[in-house]
Amino acid sequence: MKLTMSQLKKIVSEVLAEAAPDGYIQKKYRKSFKRMIAKAGSGGNKNTPPFTKKAKLGKSGTSGNP
Repeated sequence: MKLTMSQLKKIVSEVLAEAAPDGYIQKKYRKSFKRMIAKAGSGGNKNTPPFTKKAKLGKSGTSGNP
């Protein structure tokens, strides 16, 4: 099957239209992550929520961790 330019443009535009909503959410997640890192890296955080809970060891840690 031979693709013409018009068919190729149509396929590419359909794929981009499907990918656009995912990019919207990804952008929101990236912004949220940037804010989170900026807050944690600012230093001098008082012992108030959300900084009051101590980190706990999880079950998904590597096998070398006690």
